Amino acid sequence: MRKLNVERSAVATHGASGSSVIEVLEGRQLLSATAVANLAPVNCVPQVEVSPAARSRVMAGKTRSEVVKIRNTSAQRLTEQVTITLAPSTDGTSACGCYSTPSVTRTLSIRAHGSASVRIPFIAPTTLATGKYQTVATVQVGATTIRAAATRSYSLVLPPAPLATSNLVGSYFGIISGSSTSHGNVMDSQATFSWNTTEQTTDHLSGVFSVGTGLVIGTMTGQELDNSRIHFTLKSDHLKYEITGRLLPDGVTIKGTFQGTVAKTLFTGVEGTFKITRQPAA
Repeated sequence: MRKLNVERSAVATHGASGSSVIEVLEGRQLLSATAVANLAPVNCVPQVEVSPAARSRVMAGKTRSEVVKIRNTSAQRLTEQVTITLAPSTDGTSACGCYSTPSVTRTLSIRAHGSASVRIPFIAPTTLATGKYQTVATVQVGATTIRAAATRSYSLVLPPAPLATSNLVGSYFGIISGSSTSHGNVMDSQATFSWNTTEQTTDHLSGVFSVGTGLVIGTMTGQELDNSRIHFTLKSDHLKYEITGRLLPDGVTIKGTFQGTVAKTLFTGVEGTFKITRQPAA
């Protein structure tokens, strides 16, 4: 009987507290559930933005870069290994080839609602046709793959191509104007400059070439490009030089810069500008 009285007392005591005890406990349970929900990881997919190339005109074969911004949309810090692959696209959705640059992998730690920007170099290959392209970025964040396109397109142009014509075959004569050096002494000077070119290919000129009294029968390596630019180098025991210039629209005059050395002369170093003109055939 005493045991039963005790049990009733316990029940009575519980009941004497009324429903307020239950309400307080229920309130505590609700608060506890809310706290756990706030601490639980939030499975939010990061956002990716691609800033367009700084230049609206991109030369194939030249290194350019895009900036890829990864935004953490969750309320917690995101620390993941991120792999970014860039590719060209004509529609801003699917890749139409690949860039001549590898993917870039970084380990990023981005605060809640923060972002991180990664500059990624790319080289458009010369195998792509000229035209308008957008860069598409494929971003692997942990197990999540996200694709985003640059908001602006760029115009792809191809580099000048070497010519295999006979534009530079013939007899040229002119002057180098600039300075000569010897043993630290510098003086303004002029020197005669002549070519007697007998062969032209995509990578060299053959013939007889002279600067002042220095003369070589041999080959200049270099190119004439389809934009009329030229760059050639001559290397021999007593005459060495490098020239950069262009064939003028008249088709017979070449102008540019000259830097070289002529052995067995008082002033061996020669640097300046040159102008040579193709002479009429005899």
